[in-house]
Amino acid sequence: MSSLPSRVRKHAYHPLLDWRTALDMARLALDPSAQLDFGTGWWAPFIARVATPYFFGLDLTPTTFGGLPAGVSTTTSEAFILIHPLWDTDTSNLRPEVAASIADAERQGLRWHLRSVFRAVRFPYE
Repeated sequence: MSSLPSRVRKHAYHPLLDWRTALDMARLALDPSAQLDFGTGWWAPFIARVATPYFFGLDLTPTTFGGLPAGVSTTTSEAFILIHPLWDTDTSNLRPEVAASIADAERQGLRWHLRSVFRAVRFPYE
């Protein structure tokens, strides 16, 4: 048993909860063909607010690839592309906008990395 008081244990995972992802999961439960993207009313303002400061904080130049927010390191020729937390990162099963984003980065000679916006906000330096 943990030595932490029960009130602390109950709230230990609260910072990991994300209501935007929960809304999308509820949408999928109600309609398996529901579209999940950053265009919804709860994602668009959030992405607009966090993407640029996130990339600046990592000393990356904010840009977009294939319509997705991204940051580029001119030092390492790497592109970090933000994706929805529920999108697949398996290269054999990419959404069209992710595939387009990767192709756009590759055309510019960049090595790419996909980063869930959920992880980017909560664990920015991982």
